[in-house]
Amino acid sequence: MRLLSVFFLLSISQTVSSQNQQTNNKIFTVEKDKSYPKISLDDLEKETFYIPLETSKEVLLDVGAHVYYVSDKEILISNWKRGDVYIFDWNGKIVSRFNQKGGMGYLFINYLAYDEQKQEVFILDRAKKNILVYSKAGVLKRTLKYPANLYLGNIYNFDDEALLVYHQHQYDDLSQRQPYLFISKTDGQIISKANFFIDKVNPTSVATDKIIFSTKTSIGNCKFGNEYFLASICSDTISVLNHNQKVSKLFVQSPGVLADSRLVTKVKLKTDDFIVLSVYPYNVKGSYRDQLNGKQHPRSVEETKLLFDFKEQKFYECTDFKHSAYNVDIPSNMSVRLINAYRLKKWLDDGDLEGELKEIAKKIDMNDNPVIQITRFK
Repeated sequence: MRLLSVFFLLSISQTVSSQNQQTNNKIFTVEKDKSYPKISLDDLEKETFYIPLETSKEVLLDVGAHVYYVSDKEILISNWKRGDVYIFDWNGKIVSRFNQKGGMGYLFINYLAYDEQKQEVFILDRAKKNILVYSKAGVLKRTLKYPANLYLGNIYNFDDEALLVYHQHQYDDLSQRQPYLFISKTDGQIISKANFFIDKVNPTSVATDKIIFSTKTSIGNCKFGNEYFLASICSDTISVLNHNQKVSKLFVQSPGVLADSRLVTKVKLKTDDFIVLSVYPYNVKGSYRDQLNGKQHPRSVEETKLLFDFKEQKFYECTDFKHSAYNVDIPSNMSVRLINAYRLKKWLDDGDLEGELKEIAKKIDMNDNPVIQITRFK
């Protein structure tokens, strides 16, 4: 564990400078309709950790569980609908848990940020236009009333004073040309805005006089170490924000997000050597028209995973991609996923497991909590 902690510190301190050296501040084009050579992340050097999570009457995760935070000491997992917040150590043992849903607490956990140093959990509750700040043990410390004209999609722990938040445009209303804002951890008011501008809207909802039609979309922003990757579905560019609030453009998308193909891009994984992007179709207005015409909207969409090698300055298409680090505050060079116990048991019965994961699958019960897989790319 000490070696792992050293690695975390080194990777965080070196990420920004190494990326700048690799790209020389060039802006690269993501040609979304182009074919690229194939590559598998299974061929890359990496180290994998499997952590079976403690299971008890008080600690039960279901399919709505999501990993929001990973450090060298703690792992925070939450369930947006049930309102559970769990903090585990790297042995899978529960460190802290709470659920303050209902009453004076939150209605839903729309997003969550964690300041491990101050041991504060920030819970976004869009219904109440609040960010509730809890202690690690679940004691409400204060409530942040952010401006009513913001519709927040993501919140991130930025520094001692501020959260970085993302305003998600619901409708065809360019209400925030600068959708990334810094708000106070004390009172929720806007401190400043990131130097990232949009001039068009790719909405998440369609409103008529009778209904509001919405489709789910994956917000493309991610945080790796001290780098925040800004991939708004309203923008043709993908940028990186560093801890000094400097915004640098990394990629421009071609065709643009509002072109006929309606392909958008999100960030899936970042290491010192490469970044993985996911390209997928998104068009809420088109989906609404399809519904009016009786066409069923697919439950899932096909994603193309593209790997950009910083040293070679080349794109590849990823095959058999299973190393995502999405919507999570995680160090660079790492991915995380939850593997449900029932799935492990099926893989075991099918003879698809080997090594450490096979031994874990033999010991767990079908109804146990998931196993966390954390992969560190070398």
